[in-house]
Amino acid sequence: IWETLRDQSNRICGILKYSGWTYVFVDNGDDGYAYLTPLNENQDGFELLKKEKLGILMSYILVILRKRYQDYHDSGRYGMASMEKDELIKILKSYSGEITNQEKFIDNITVKLKKLDRMKLIAIRDEKTIWIRSIISSLINAEWLKRFSDHLKEVKEEKFSVENDEDNESDILEGLEEK
Repeated sequence: IWETLRDQSNRICGILKYSGWTYVFVDNGDDGYAYLTPLNENQDGFELLKKEKLGILMSYILVILRKRYQDYHDSGRYGMASMEKDELIKILKSYSGEITNQEKFIDNITVKLKKLDRMKLIAIRDEKTIWIRSIISSLINAEWLKRFSDHLKEVKEEKFSVENDEDNESDILEGLEEK
């Protein structure tokens, strides 16, 4: 998301202006931050967005929510798309394989959703319904999706090669010795 925030800062600023917010982006090389500040002084304050890796679960959640948002708007509807939390959990379970601790898995998803709510990418009105804000389509764009897809392919290839190559460790060591 960090690269998208940086690359799309002018567009994000323009979009947020209409909802009463000013977007500030500061990138100091290895460190940086982004935050929103209200245009109206009586409005609530801002939330700092620290530069950090999302992790695979958060990335999957963002992709699923982005797809739901896109499908909603492609059908000719406007406004915020929604998704039931139980439906999101069901989809994530299908990607996660065997889950040993269901309660911990659901709690982890809840934590991620609360973070997305604080970041104003979604709105959670009750514990069941997730409202997807339009800014998600600016952040989770084609470039971000391609990088995520490429990363998943790399992970899958690494996992496949480790699981199917009995002499994988010795091959790696031999390769190092040759160089």
